[in-house]
Amino acid sequence: MALLDHSVEALLKEDQAELERLWDHQLTGNKKAFREIHVGQRASDWVIEYQLKDDGTVVLLLQTGSHH
Repeated sequence: MALLDHSVEALLKEDQAELERLWDHQLTGNKKAFREIHVGQRASDWVIEYQLKDDGTVVLLLQTGSHH
């Protein structure tokens, strides 16, 4: 849970250096309105899909899980 907490905290603080390390990226296709980070590190298969609201202050976590 510590890795999940750390990743969510990086999102809430908008810690760009940490988000880059977690491979924060825009999704494509039917999920193009959403973003994804890899929990713990870039190579991790544990991901969080999320969406930032327009005002940038609210994080909506859509799901957490793996690519598989």
